[in-house]
Amino acid sequence: MAALSLFSAPLQAASECKPACNSCQSCAAVSPLHERIAEAVAYVRTKSSLVPEYAIVLGSGFDKFGDELTDAVAVPYGEIPGFAVSTAPGHKGELILGKLEGKNVVVMRGRVHLYEGYTPQQVVFPVQVMRALGAKRMIISNASGAIRNDLALGELMIIKDHINMTGCNPCVGPNDDKVGPRFFPVSSAYDNDMRCAALRTAAREGFKLSEGIYVGMRGPSYETLAENRMLSAWGGDAVGMSTVLEIIEAAHCGMSVFGVTCVTDVLNDEDSEDMEQAVIQAGERACQRFVKLVRGILRDSK
Repeated sequence: MAALSLFSAPLQAASECKPACNSCQSCAAVSPLHERIAEAVAYVRTKSSLVPEYAIVLGSGFDKFGDELTDAVAVPYGEIPGFAVSTAPGHKGELILGKLEGKNVVVMRGRVHLYEGYTPQQVVFPVQVMRALGAKRMIISNASGAIRNDLALGELMIIKDHINMTGCNPCVGPNDDKVGPRFFPVSSAYDNDMRCAALRTAAREGFKLSEGIYVGMRGPSYETLAENRMLSAWGGDAVGMSTVLEIIEAAHCGMSVFGVTCVTDVLNDEDSEDMEQAVIQAGERACQRFVKLVRGILRDSK
């Protein structure tokens, strides 16, 4: 029971320790993790008292999803103690609390990545904060490259499982039992209720929704043809540079997960001159389908 005590109720007050500065490793070394989470939650609570049911993480190209919320309050990452600041293109870097389909939600408008130079612990800190704010379910999205031949540009694919090829795990090191247990399963993190709601939504709205295995890489370079053949042989269907660490941490702190990836590039012998912009544009074109998908999950999930 001690492992879940931090998340038994949304945190309302700051700890009595000194505030941790953003992305500061020296502060992290002296302040227990649960205290740093409480410090961040306390700051967010000064901006909004909303207790979210769902946490939503937006991938590249899905920035406009944040405009769907009502009664929204946006808090820049740079203001929140302990939050790293997004530097990747297409990642605005703000936490939005508001309502969607009658549900209280907290939305990450942008994320941070290992390839930006951040540690695994910095990458997943926002997940821990959203859980402590009250969210028990997480909808996480990203942009990916197709490994499987039948995946088309702009297609959405449910992440039914993942392969972690980042070379790291955010839970390595001393464990804070007030955040989550030392050892925990990850395969059970994927929520079948949200998956079924997503499939029903896609069928009702008339768009294709595939399912497959997502491979998480460190980046920032894209995969070679030989690497994609290897990942295909291992069972991968799509590959990207985010998400697996956040899903691992969601499982660690007791959140159920629905993951979806947007295929924003299809590997061929001739790479685009501006892959970065092409990824964002492909995500933007798929954004309305993503909006419909999330709205359907919020409406139909039990």
